[in-house]
Formats: sequence, structure tokens, C-alpha cells
Amino acid sequence: MKKNILSAGILLVSILFIGSACNPIPNAEPTNQPNDTKTSSTTSSLTANIIIEAPKTGEIITSPVTISGKGIAFEGQINVRVKENTGKLLTQTSIQLTNGMDKYSNFSEKITYEKPTQKNGLIEVYEISAKDGAEINKVSVPVIFGDLQIQDISVAFPKQNEFVDDPMTVQGEANGSWYFEGVFPVELYDANGLLMTSGKAYAQTDWQTNKQVSFKSSLSFDTPVTKEGKLILRNDNPSGLPENSKKIEIPVKFAQYEGKTIVKVYFSNQTLNPNVQDCSLVYPTDHIISPTQAVATAALNELLKGPVASEILYKYGTSINSGVTLQSIKITSGTAYVDFSSQLEQSVGGSCRISSITSQIKHTLTQFPTVTNVVISINGKTEDILQP
Repeated sequence: MKKNILSAGILLVSILFIGSACNPIPNAEPTNQPNDTKTSSTTSSLTANIIIEAPKTGEIITSPVTISGKGIAFEGQINVRVKENTGKLLTQTSIQLTNGMDKYSNFSEKITYEKPTQKNGLIEVYEISAKDGAEINKVSVPVIFGDLQIQDISVAFPKQNEFVDDPMTVQGEANGSWYFEGVFPVELYDANGLLMTSGKAYAQTDWQTNKQVSFKSSLSFDTPVTKEGKLILRNDNPSGLPENSKKIEIPVKFAQYEGKTIVKVYFSNQTLNPNVQDCSLVYPTDHIISPTQAVATAALNELLKGPVASEILYKYGTSINSGVTLQSIKITSGTAYVDFSSQLEQSVGGSCRISSITSQIKHTLTQFPTVTNVVISINGKTEDILQP
């Protein structure tokens, strides 16, 4: 029995000795080992390079707006941008942090921005990368502009660069001051600046108010001579004084050209070249053709047809006789050899007209990158043709 008790005591002492070796009692004195994870209380509470404390998300702001927070950045500089949700920039500036790039700095800056025309916007604060100049560590705060500038007029349709067709409906809202007797003028121009059509927009409710009033207009127009144009809405200005005149311009695209091949055809123009001081001056108009690989042939055939009604309306003209036919065209090493029927030179006396005919043909062909030179023939002859 005594032997068993002695054995148990020895075993217990062994276990206690082993346990103390595996789990030594901590030294009461601090060690001199460095603590690699030590950080300041300020830095450890922050997880981003830039923190915006004001304004808050969704806050209503007015100019100047105070932007405050904490930041740390390369060379101690952060950048601030105020913009509309559409992307329109209202202002952009920089803030120099007091602590440089060593530790966080508090910042508070009053930023002035231009009058917004949209209700919603963004304040963006960011750093510029020293490596590649990219915007990094960007923080965006959505805000609401409390100093919104009410637009005199806004157009719902057409939007900028939208396709329009004949007839074209124009819709939107305008301040009551934009109207007179409930109407204001609307104009449509082609890309050459020539007026295609004009009309009036009509208020859909009582216009005698300072509030926005819905309007509607319908414009009819002939086949355009360019694939793009410009819609202009003017305020009705009964005073006639230039300082009271306002307008809004909207670039548009003509649906007649969508999905089609467009070629340029060159004609003279009495408006663009008054008094015909230079007979060789010709001007491009856009013509719609069906998709084809023989675009040069198609362009010349459009030229031989002469100007369409809408082009004649805008004073485009041709010096080429009616009834001329294209007999052949061959393009070799940058030179286009074109042969026409004898009608091309029928009763075309005068150097001015001959210069215009030649210029129309050459300009229509050299629009194509494969053509740098043009040789004209009539029934196969290149000499003694188109003589004054």
C-alpha cells in the first residue's frame, strides 16, 4: 500500500514539473522586445486615406459648401471636385493638408461652385497617384443642391444627337417668360447652317406664370442634304432687343440616313458663293444610297441626277446638263478614269461653266481615299473635249 502511495506521489510531481516547463509563468518585468503592431490611437481608428465628415450623404448644400474631414496623402495634397450627376463639373480645387504625408490631418475648406442646373450632385475627394497620375482613394458623397438654378427651358425630345424624322415632334417645358401669347419660335437647320424649316411651339397650359409650362411643336421638313443638323428654340422676344434674346441649340441626326450609305455630291451654291467670283467653288451635300461596293459609280450617278428639291430651295445648282450618262469608270493606281456620253459637253460654251463641271466631277470622286486624280473622257476621247 505504501509502495502504491509513493509511486502516485512521484507521478504527480513529474506531471507538475512538465506542465510548468510547457507553460512558464510570465515574467513580471516588461521585455525590451519591439512591438511591430503598435499604432497611434488616431491612425488605428481610421481605415481609409480620406474620410469626409461633412457634408453627409444626401445633405442639401449651397455654395460655398464647407467640406471637412481627415486625410493623409502623397505630398499632403488632396483634390476636391463638385459636379452634377450628369457629370457636368461645377468646380475643382485642391486642399493642402497640414501634416503632409506622415499622419492624418484634419481639414475644413469652403468651396465655391457655379450654379447647378440639376438637383442631384456629387462631391468627390481624392488623391493623385505619384506612380501614374491616376485618381486613387476616391471618396464620393451624393448631395442635393439647394441653390438649383431653374432652367428657362428644358427639352424632353429630341435629346442631343438623337435621330429625328419627318414630321418631327418637339416637346419639353419652358418658363412662362419664354413665351409671348403662348408661343415661341422653333427652327431646324442642316449641318451647313441652312434653314430647313421653322415653326412655333405652343404652350399646353396657361403660359402667364413664372413656373415651367409644357410645350409642343411639330415640324415637317424635306429630305435633308446633310446627315446631321441643329434644332434651335428661341424665346419669343417682342421687344426685339438683342439683350433680351435667348436660345437653346440641340444637335440632331436625321433618321433618313440611319443604316444607309452616305456619299457626298458637289454642287455650286449661289448663297455660299455669291456673284460667282470663283467658278470652281463647289459644296458638298449628303446623298443617301443603297449599300454598294461601287460607291464611286453611285456617287457620280447622284451627281448626274442634279440637286433634289430641298437642295434647290437652298440655292444649290449644277452646271452639268440633264440627260448625261456615265458610261464607265475605272480606278487604277489612284487615278479614276471616267467616261461620259456626249451630252456632257452639249452647248457648254464658256470657261466658267466648264470649270464648274470639271470641279463637280473631280470633287465628287476625290472624296474617296482611293482616288487622288481624275481623268475625264467623252465617248472615249480625252482630248479636245469640254472646250470653252
